[in-house]
Amino acid sequence: MGLLDQALDDAANLRLARNRIQLARDAAAALSTQFPDRAAQILLHALADVDKAEAELPAKDPKRQEQLAELEFIRRPILLQLVHLNPELALRALEAPQNADNDAEFQRLIFEAVAAQNPVLVQNAALDKLGRGLSSAVVSAYAVLRHQDPALASSLAAAMVRRLAQQNPGDDPNLLTATLQFLRQIRVDEGMRAPVVLIDPQALDPRMLNVLVNSLADQLLAEPNPREAVIPQSLDSYIAAIEPFSDDKAQKLRQASAGLTTSIEPTKTLDQLPGPLVVSDSAETTKPAAQQAREQVNSQLGSMLRGSQSLLASLDAQLKTAPTPVARKAVVLKAIESTNSLMDFAVANAALLNPECFRDGEYEFYSFSPLVTPINATNRLIANYATFDSGSAIEVTGQFAQPELELNARIALAVAMMKRAAEVKQAPANPAVHEAAKNPGSTRIELRQ
Repeated sequence: MGLLDQALDDAANLRLARNRIQLARDAAAALSTQFPDRAAQILLHALADVDKAEAELPAKDPKRQEQLAELEFIRRPILLQLVHLNPELALRALEAPQNADNDAEFQRLIFEAVAAQNPVLVQNAALDKLGRGLSSAVVSAYAVLRHQDPALASSLAAAMVRRLAQQNPGDDPNLLTATLQFLRQIRVDEGMRAPVVLIDPQALDPRMLNVLVNSLADQLLAEPNPREAVIPQSLDSYIAAIEPFSDDKAQKLRQASAGLTTSIEPTKTLDQLPGPLVVSDSAETTKPAAQQAREQVNSQLGSMLRGSQSLLASLDAQLKTAPTPVARKAVVLKAIESTNSLMDFAVANAALLNPECFRDGEYEFYSFSPLVTPINATNRLIANYATFDSGSAIEVTGQFAQPELELNARIALAVAMMKRAAEVKQAPANPAVHEAAKNPGSTRIELRQ
C-alpha cells in the first residue's frame, strides 16, 4: 500500500469526523491538477465518511440535529470540489435522497458547473430526483437548463408538472416551497407585491399551466395559514392568478384566508425596548479575572507564535546548508518539537483560547487559525527534507505529539512525493534530477513551495 493510502486509512482512527474529512479534502486539493482521478476517488471516500458519521449519530442524542447540520455543512464543499474534477461523479453522489435536495442555491451551483460541460447530465439527474417528487433540487436544475438549453428545460418542465399532478399536498412538507420556486422561474417578474402573478406563456403550454396552477391552489388550501405560506409574496396576487383556472378554488382560498394575518412581529417602539443590562456584583468581580486570564494566555501564545515563526524560517535556511544527514535530521526534529510545544500549550489552555477547536483533546484542523501557519511550515520543511532522505522524512513524522498532526504531516509528505515523482517523469533528460529520483540521499532537488 502506498504512503498516501496508508495515511488516509490510518486517519479513520481519528475521533473527529471533521478532521478525517478535512485531511482527505486537503489531499484531494493538492492532487487535483496532476492526479484528478485519484483526487476524485479520495473525495468519494470523504463523502462515504460523512454518510458513516451521520449514520452513527445516536438517535436520542439532544445534539443530534446540531451534529447532523454540521456534517451536512461539511458535505457540500466536498461536492463542490468533486464537481470540478468529475461532474458525473458529483451528480452520482447527489442521487440519494438527502438534505441538500432542499437547498436550491447549493444545487444551482452544482448544476451550473455540470451544465457548462454537459447539460444532458443535469436533465438526467433532475429526472432521477423527480421520481421521488418535485423538490428544490429539481427546480434548480430547471432554472439552470432554461439558460443553458431551453429545449431540455421545456422537456423537464413538462415532466415536473406531470409529477406534480401525482403528488398529494400533505405528503411532503417541502412540496409547496418547491412549487412556489418553480412558479417563480416561469413568472413574469413584476415584483413580489404585484397584484397578479403573470406566467411566461412560452414556459408551459396551457394544459400544463392549468395543472400547475390547480396543484398550487390545492397545496395552499391544505395550509393552515396560506398567507404565511407565500411570504414575502402576496397571497392575493396568487389568488388572482388561480381565478382564471379555477374560480371555485380561488373563492375557497379567499374564504380560508379571510381574517388571517401573518405572524410577523411588529417593530417595537423605543419605549418598548428592554432597559440596560444590570450586572450583579459577583459578575463584576469574576468577569475581570476571567478576562485577564484569557488575555494572559493569548499574549503568551502570541509570543510563542512569533518565536516559532522566526525559528522555522531559520531552520528552513539551515536545512539547505546542513553538512551531514545527522545535522539535517536534527533541523527537522527541532521544527517538530517547536510545533509540539505550541500544540501542547493550546490544548492545555483550550478553555481560555477556544474550547470548540480542541474537542476531546483533538485539534480541529483550520478551526484555530493561529496554529495553521506553523503546522503548514513544519510540513513543508519535512517535505523538503524528503528530497534528501525520503525514508527518514517518513520516520520523523512519528515525532509529532498529536496523532492528527502526524497524519496531517504524512499526507502532506505523501502528496509532495507523488507530485515530485510526476515532475521527474515529465522533466527533460537531466542526470542530476533522475539520479535524485532513484537515490534521494545523493542529490538535493528542492520542492517547489
